[in-house]
Amino acid sequence: MQPVANQARHQSTSPTIPSEEPAGCFCLGSRTVHQPSREVAHRTKREYYPDNLSIQPNRHKWGRRMEWLIVACVDFLEKEGLDERNIFAVSAVDDLVRNMTVEEGEELAKNTDPNVAAGVIKAQIRHADEALVGKECLRTYIELQQAREGDGSPGDGLRSYEESHLARTVDDTKRISGARRAYVLARIMRLLGRVSANEEVSRMNAHCLAKCVAPSMLHWDPNSGFALLMLGKITAFVMTMIEDARVFDENLCQKIDELAQEC
Repeated sequence: MQPVANQARHQSTSPTIPSEEPAGCFCLGSRTVHQPSREVAHRTKREYYPDNLSIQPNRHKWGRRMEWLIVACVDFLEKEGLDERNIFAVSAVDDLVRNMTVEEGEELAKNTDPNVAAGVIKAQIRHADEALVGKECLRTYIELQQAREGDGSPGDGLRSYEESHLARTVDDTKRISGARRAYVLARIMRLLGRVSANEEVSRMNAHCLAKCVAPSMLHWDPNSGFALLMLGKITAFVMTMIEDARVFDENLCQKIDELAQEC
């Protein structure tokens, strides 16, 4: 006669199999799949551009010191950063970016890390209370692209600087936000155009650069309902400007000189 403990160990304890599966359950081994029936409510179509760009509190105001810091970083990178590999794609030390200061009329120290200078440019425009490029400019670009797609006509041809997407955006920025904002935009675009022209060394073409700077330039909101779609739109918007800047560098230099006289 076995002890009670051994009897309990040898007894069959088959698990109880439920007779019904809950609705919506996808069970392995079951030949039937029960899917819950649901009704999809009618949803109102939402506009995805450009009102869904980011609006965040606690941003710093556009000001002369901020603009000078950006321009000083651009000056430095045009001299020291064109040969820097993966410039604008490499993350810099956050403390160095946040604590970078320069007095108006001064230049960055020659031993400045180019990645820090690039990080300062992105951080300053990303945290400003207004986007570097107004949403009106983006709306115009999207509408023009949709019109061309609708009638089957080609995109912007590089016939002249005056007809380029870059020239239109710089002029619209001047009209909307003033000559100083347009000057900062033109300086950044010239830098990016020159970096892309040096792609064999920098490893950064117009598309790579646009992916790095477009979210900051236009205050892209990653949490919006059309975040990915908007990201594609603003990347194309900035990439086209960079390509124009590369092709029309001489014309852009003349425009920069004109804007400098108005600032």
